[in-house]
Amino acid sequence: MNQLNDILNQLAPISLEEMDRVKLQNRTDTKFVFEVDLLSIILSEIKDDYSILEIKEKRKNSYQTLYYDTKELQSYTQHHNGKANRIKVRFRKYIESDLNYLEVKFKNNKSRTIKFRKKTNDIETQLSSNSKKFIEKNSFYKGDKMVPILWNKFTRLTLVHKMND
Repeated sequence: MNQLNDILNQLAPISLEEMDRVKLQNRTDTKFVFEVDLLSIILSEIKDDYSILEIKEKRKNSYQTLYYDTKELQSYTQHHNGKANRIKVRFRKYIESDLNYLEVKFKNNKSRTIKFRKKTNDIETQLSSNSKKFIEKNSFYKGDKMVPILWNKFTRLTLVHKMND
């Protein structure tokens, strides 16, 4: 873990304010699966080309999420089956920055992710009328049909290629 922290400290930091210039609300994502032992090696190789999000002097950031779906798990099923033009609804708490959002993510048939979000005071375990309206405005779901389904917590590194920052 010390080796990982040493490498993370070699990456140039990028702040949340600087991240506002990076268009993350409409983006393409690429995810990679690899053995955790390779993380330090990979980061060493790319450290000159990427910046890392730093919040309150932390480069490993914590998140808490509550996903909403229909009782029939329509959103999950569409994701699992690889359907394009699908919607994900969640509340996300960004721990270090103490920000909370209701997010509606649309994944289109061109592998683009378009995210609509609004600030909230906290994660809602029961949708408020405003949250239901937001979901209906930004998705094909009816707010009254959405129920809390899954909680998760995780820590993430956020890297931004320097040609984007």
